[in-house]
Amino acid sequence: MGAMAALRQAGLRVPADVSVIGIDDHDLAGVVGLTTVAQPAAEQGQLAAAMLLRPLTQNDGPVDETVILPTRLTVRESTAPPRAH
Repeated sequence: MGAMAALRQAGLRVPADVSVIGIDDHDLAGVVGLTTVAQPAAEQGQLAAAMLLRPLTQNDGPVDETVILPTRLTVRESTAPPRAH
């Protein structure tokens, strides 16, 4: 949201001149029309903690595991298709 304000102060139009995408779908993103990628932050933290603690509690060595959690793109007014040149 700060980037959108700074771009406007610099005389650039969002999204006509610059598209802006945020992360984590802040509560105010919808109010200001910010396109966002939502991540399950609480679940990320829980999984990270469990992966760090597992070797300490189970004595089975480092965790060599890849976990992919779902994300969601919410398109709002801050993005537009690229302009034709």
